[in-house]
Amino acid sequence: MISLLLNFCLCGRGIKSLLLAFWLSVLLLPKIHFAQQLKISSPLPKLIVTSPYGKRIHPILGVQKFHSGIDLKSQSDTIKSILDGQVLQAGYNRQLGNFIAIKHGALEIWYAHLSRIYVMAEDMVSAGENIGITGNTGLATGEHLHLAIKINGYFINPLKFLKALQNHN
Repeated sequence: MISLLLNFCLCGRGIKSLLLAFWLSVLLLPKIHFAQQLKISSPLPKLIVTSPYGKRIHPILGVQKFHSGIDLKSQSDTIKSILDGQVLQAGYNRQLGNFIAIKHGALEIWYAHLSRIYVMAEDMVSAGENIGITGNTGLATGEHLHLAIKINGYFINPLKFLKALQNHN
């Protein structure tokens, strides 16, 4: 930082340029460094969507319902945590079956209909860590991974999120 200051002084640049360079280095460089260190993993070896996010006719109930996530094709696949985080919940729900919810700051990622769960509430997990096996539990017509993502309590389209992560990597 001192060399940057000396360089600006010796080159005859004004104080405004100096302050701009200083604030860019203080505010921007740590964010770039963080983004470069973000560890990301795909939840499954292949991401094939069998049911998209949004309104749909529920395959079991036969009524229009909002599908808060996406369903991904699977066959006894190992599920990996997408990001580093802390397990909020891991257990059973009538609709979701065996499920895991992992908190990543303001972001929550839910993995549902699992046959096996490898983590417990409050566990810390790393991106790429095995957290469970896909299954057919809860309100499901067949084996798949239901993946749902919330930001600040609101569901978002997981496919858009996963594409953005892929573009980052």
